[in-house]
Amino acid sequence: RTMLDSTEFVVKGIDLLREFLKSEEFIIGIENNKPDAIKKLTETFKDAKDVKIMPLDSVYPQGAKQVLLYNATGLVVQKGQRLASLGTIIINITTLAKMGEYFTTGMPLVERCLTVDGAAVNEPKNVIVPIGTSVKYIIDNCGGLKTEAGKIIFGGPMMGKTVDPLDAPILKATNAV
Repeated sequence: RTMLDSTEFVVKGIDLLREFLKSEEFIIGIENNKPDAIKKLTETFKDAKDVKIMPLDSVYPQGAKQVLLYNATGLVVQKGQRLASLGTIIINITTLAKMGEYFTTGMPLVERCLTVDGAAVNEPKNVIVPIGTSVKYIIDNCGGLKTEAGKIIFGGPMMGKTVDPLDAPILKATNAV
């Protein structure tokens, strides 16, 4: 499965933010190396005046909150300042979709969308897996390893945590392997 299958839950998540937070504007930032997602969400929200789909350069660390805030809004959060004090919150699109899914179906968080990548991975890709799935199983389903991996990391290269052994499970906060 892909996040493109979860569009209805993204819509529901936006509806919930409108209702409960009284949010007036939504910017969905998507790196420009994901043209299918940009196209799908642009079409989904074409009639929503308060939702803007914003293609962003695919550069590291685009996903960092401060970088994303600046690139999407031009705002800068100062040291010790919280995003909410700027009238802004940042929510990962997967979290938004899961929130919408829970309020629609009652299904709690039982799976995670994550990126599997790295020089040693045969078929890097984004996957949706049940929480608790072993790293080995996921890597095997991404074509295995081309070479022995120097390290297996949960998260990004700068802030990630080394995982050992390969039978370590995916956790609810895991976003990348």
